Amino acid sequence: MRNKVFLIAFGFLFTSGASQAALYDRGSGLIYDADLNITWMQNANLASTNSFSLVGINANGSMDWNTANNWITALNTSNYLGYQDWRLPTMLIPDATCGGGYDGYSLNCSGSELGHLFYQELGNKAPYNTSGVFQSDYGLKHTSPFTNLEANSYWTSTEWGQNSAVAYRFDFNYGGVDETGKNFSFPLAWAVRDGDVTSPVPEPETYALMLAGLGMMGFMVRRRKGCWRVASGIN
Repeated sequence: MRNKVFLIAFGFLFTSGASQAALYDRGSGLIYDADLNITWMQNANLASTNSFSLVGINANGSMDWNTANNWITALNTSNYLGYQDWRLPTMLIPDATCGGGYDGYSLNCSGSELGHLFYQELGNKAPYNTSGVFQSDYGLKHTSPFTNLEANSYWTSTEWGQNSAVAYRFDFNYGGVDETGKNFSFPLAWAVRDGDVTSPVPEPETYALMLAGLGMMGFMVRRRKGCWRVASGIN
């Protein structure tokens, strides 16, 4: 019985914790996405202030696809923030979550890294939902905990299979996916890396859940003992 009580309390603790937010500020300009097990650079437009002296980066941080990859290489060469495995986000193709379109964009695509962030983590909306109903509150309304996240397009590392001169981008104004010529220089570049950057430290709410689970376990054990004593005639 004690084992059953422990499992109930243990399950309560971790089932409750699973519903918590999946973005964690790890400090030093790093944000961990626990859903996808990736770490974003908190500054979503670092290139506008740190170009690593690369040619081809505009004043607002925009650049073409090849320059974006060169910028990622410069990040890794400099061991930026202590890591050498930075990369551009990837695009899931095909993405079964997509539904609807607008101005040439595929909308509501949350299966990729940028789409998951835009829709699931930040809670933003596309101009039209999957049923084709217009949403007046569409666009990049929520950006925290990131800085310099702009209502602009961001490059992905995924190339369009039908043309090697074309790559995918994700638009943070419409929440849309589109294929764009690699020579276009208006999208931005955002660095991400696989995995966490540190051993996760339990959040305050996790401690509270742990105490609640242990308290429940203790209560149920004491209750079980009390019932046994009554049944046995022990005072």
